[in-house]
Amino acid sequence: MKINKDRILTAALAMLVLTGASGSSFAALSPEQASLRGVESMTVHASCCESAKEIGFSEEDIRRNIQRQLEDAGIKVRPPQMWRALPGRCRLRVAVKVYRPAHEETFVYNLKVDFLQTVTLERNPQTRIDVITWELMWFAHGPKSRLAQAIAQNLEVLTASFIKDYRQANPNNNDTRESRNSDNAPTDTKRRTKPKPGSSTGEYGFTGSKGSDVFHKSDCRWASSISAEKLMSYETRQEAVKAGKRPCKRCNP
Repeated sequence: MKINKDRILTAALAMLVLTGASGSSFAALSPEQASLRGVESMTVHASCCESAKEIGFSEEDIRRNIQRQLEDAGIKVRPPQMWRALPGRCRLRVAVKVYRPAHEETFVYNLKVDFLQTVTLERNPQTRIDVITWELMWFAHGPKSRLAQAIAQNLEVLTASFIKDYRQANPNNNDTRESRNSDNAPTDTKRRTKPKPGSSTGEYGFTGSKGSDVFHKSDCRWASSISAEKLMSYETRQEAVKAGKRPCKRCNP
């Protein structure tokens, strides 16, 4: 029986991420999680080495994929050139490095996702420096034929870990957006989009979250993560658009 090592490594990382998230949900925030508290928006930046580009990756594609994942989770992302204007100059950075050892068919790759922001020194508040306050790295290997897929999957898992920590540090962000969107929505729209008690997303063509500007197909992977109390359902695509939602870039409803 042939064992797919990339899938095992990806599953192991996912288990580590989910275990860490669930274990910390009942405890105080870690310093890394606490550093994300109060962050209202950020920019995304990506870098990849020449070897990564040779197997089909581009820095802009990586950046766009990470930005889409953050936006689908309700996190506000600004254009990269705006990083100096943001409070704290908050930047999520993604780096992809690929190595091919001499006389080997197996490629080794290193992925890193970190969060960089400007902070002040406690002993000298006049001094402001850029510091990495959150980071996660991943090393793995695999044949060239499956390398692109494995790297993309693992980047998605690393970003999901950041999203979980961000949400835990900012539990009220979605509630604030929910109240604002609810107040601005037409009365008849709010009545139509409220799901029936006991209903599931599968009974409607499209779904969204009260805390997000995005709507999804009912079978989209991101739709399944929306909690029941925040679930908004729409019978048609036009109804979702009229309610002020934009299409998910992943499931393209």
